[in-house]
Amino acid sequence: MALLEAGTAVTVNGLKARPDLNGKTANIVAYVPERERYHLTMDEGEQEELYLKPANVEAISGGLSEDALLHRC
Repeated sequence: MALLEAGTAVTVNGLKARPDLNGKTANIVAYVPERERYHLTMDEGEQEELYLKPANVEAISGGLSEDALLHRC
């Protein structure tokens, strides 16, 4: 599993206990190996801090993909 870097913008998904957060955006603070979770700060509201499994976060892609950058003229 490739870890996401601190500062990466992500979308939260698949939460059952907090479905109100699904589809919301957050920023990764760090990956915490002892918990096997990402430490996140939510973008909206009071910037709530959460610890979520990697399966519950998806990086928001912005700009060109790595493949597109390699094949630019």
